[in-house]
Amino acid sequence: MTPHAPADFSDPGGGCHGLPLAGRWIHLCDATALMKFLGTVDIVGLFLYVTITMLYTVLALLVLQITGWNVPQINLYVFSWLVAIGFLVYTSLQWMLVGSCVESVARCFAKRWKRHNA
Repeated sequence: MTPHAPADFSDPGGGCHGLPLAGRWIHLCDATALMKFLGTVDIVGLFLYVTITMLYTVLALLVLQITGWNVPQINLYVFSWLVAIGFLVYTSLQWMLVGSCVESVARCFAKRWKRHNA
């Protein structure tokens, strides 16, 4: 049995890892079967988002440190909305590519079916 998600937004621990999205923690251990499936399928988008965001964050912090500017700090609630926006963008791109591949395969099968039945 998986552990229950913590009730407090500011406490991400408790044995169940979560992702801060749009002002709340998303915990897959407490999610429905559909949410677990979508979370598993969207892992590619999440990986791309985290990789690219971490690269930009490291570069931005490096530039801020070199120029002598103070490093800005945001609270967890604002951060969760930034994560939600980025995750929406990257998973939308992922599903656009999946849809494009499915469409091209479907057109290929439709052409073969028309040739076979003509």
